[in-house]
Amino acid sequence: MNVLTNCKKISKKAAAMTVPFLLLHFHAPACRVSRSLALVLSELRDSYKGELEFRQINVEELMASQLLVDYEIFSLPTLLLLDGEVPLVRIRGFISKQKLEKILNRFLRVLYYEF
Repeated sequence: MNVLTNCKKISKKAAAMTVPFLLLHFHAPACRVSRSLALVLSELRDSYKGELEFRQINVEELMASQLLVDYEIFSLPTLLLLDGEVPLVRIRGFISKQKLEKILNRFLRVLYYEF
């Protein structure tokens, strides 16, 4: 898997995507909360196929990375919904499947609404 280490790599990845948005999960394998959130995300992955691309970023591999600074990742887990490289929604800590679905649906509905 290609490791995303800075905003430029995120931009290139976003430009090559066939879906409009990228949901980044910044995590650490040793973190229980991160592992619990990973289970929630795996349950949601199929529901948002074609709308969101899900990516996990192991911060232990990127400890001194500019990516963590650029996106202000100070706590784990952190979810970041991006449009290209622009952060739209940031969620720190654990969030239930129902709450995350509510946030994603509300946000995606607004962005996809046609007049």
